[in-house]
Amino acid sequence: MSTENQTTQDAKEDSLSTEIDEILSESKESLKKDSDENKSEKEKGSDDNAGSKDKKILIIEFAIVIVALIAILVAVLMNKNGDNTVSGNEVSQNTTVSAPTGVVDNSALYTDIPAFPAADAYNTLTEEECEANVAAGTMIRIDNADGSYVYVNNYTDAEYFLAETSYTQEEVDEYILFDILFYYAENVETTRTVCQKWDSVSVNFVGTIDGEVFEGGSAENYNILLGEGQFIDGFEDGIIGMEVGETKDIYLTFPEDYAEDLAGKDVVFTITLNSIISETVFPELTDEMVTECFGGELTTVEECYEYYEEIMVQDKIWSFIDNGFYTSTLPEETITNYYNTTMEYYDTLSVGQGMDIATMLSYYGLTLDLFKSDVMNTSGESARYSMLYSTIAADAGLTITDEDIATLATDYGYTDTALFIEDYGQQNINDYILQSKVMDYMISLRQ
Repeated sequence: MSTENQTTQDAKEDSLSTEIDEILSESKESLKKDSDENKSEKEKGSDDNAGSKDKKILIIEFAIVIVALIAILVAVLMNKNGDNTVSGNEVSQNTTVSAPTGVVDNSALYTDIPAFPAADAYNTLTEEECEANVAAGTMIRIDNADGSYVYVNNYTDAEYFLAETSYTQEEVDEYILFDILFYYAENVETTRTVCQKWDSVSVNFVGTIDGEVFEGGSAENYNILLGEGQFIDGFEDGIIGMEVGETKDIYLTFPEDYAEDLAGKDVVFTITLNSIISETVFPELTDEMVTECFGGELTTVEECYEYYEEIMVQDKIWSFIDNGFYTSTLPEETITNYYNTTMEYYDTLSVGQGMDIATMLSYYGLTLDLFKSDVMNTSGESARYSMLYSTIAADAGLTITDEDIATLATDYGYTDTALFIEDYGQQNINDYILQSKVMDYMISLRQ
């Protein structure tokens, strides 16, 4: 079974998170063009010179899977018009903004603000479970000066931390395969009748829960590249080794963070392998490929492997720190900052398209109330991660300096630090720098 955009696509058209991602994807390029045009020629030149650094910067952004960094990436796209802010659950702003085709009233974005979410809406462990893990040595509790605290996996136990963040050569190879070799791979016909990993196959499948077929869980003549990971864990693995014409049942469980009506449920998929369309042949990595992919910044296979080993370490650390942590509370000011950033973005987006926000959302089958609720939910999640990393940073004595901000601005092609802060937002910049410093700190603990 695929993610929400695949097997449950038809049934999940009302999924806010999916639709918001689609809106962002469709509008990003046009907004980016507008933003670039507003930069000075000197800053554009700086962007070009910073190109070689972009890949390393984005690695950290990719690893931190939170809305905070999504906000960082899109905030610069906005040409702000007016001071649109939420203060707690109160509103203080000019809600009418000018659009190319007239006046767009987006005041509805800044009224009827949803209630702040509670920390326990996101915690997957109870405090009692966390205390038991502390006693077992697998978690630690870190207290803040304001009385709040977090439980996090025990990175202070060097042996445990190293073991939990280790990686294999096969994992590095797979990373390189997805990032580089896919672009050089060839699809070739095969006469095999038993499928294997990296075959492109056609299947029919029917998904049932408690013996009942559920909407969006079935398809006919569906093409899948086995190994690409577009379906829930176990689905593609269950197909590998099947013979053309064979039908089999595979028994799986939807992830706990899947769509609400399917999350955590046991499912049976009856799969028929119709045909093997082709097999994927990957070449061996060469210096020429590395040079081409990295624009000359890396030029050898050895350098490439060292580079991806660094990425793998970072990925393992993020997974270790992010998995199952607990926060006693959520900072409301931080939630507000994330909520405002998102609302300002969509305010600007609708203005750019010459329509109010409610009208724009209606084209995607969304209501404003549900949209606000989803934004508040993701803002709470972002604030949760922000609290985690700020707590670790404070405990480790990590701070943010003006030089840190100026350096990051330069890395992003800015010659004016104030403009950088205006475009990206102080909250997002601070979070990004702290997360980067926490990563460096964690890497040092492994050595």
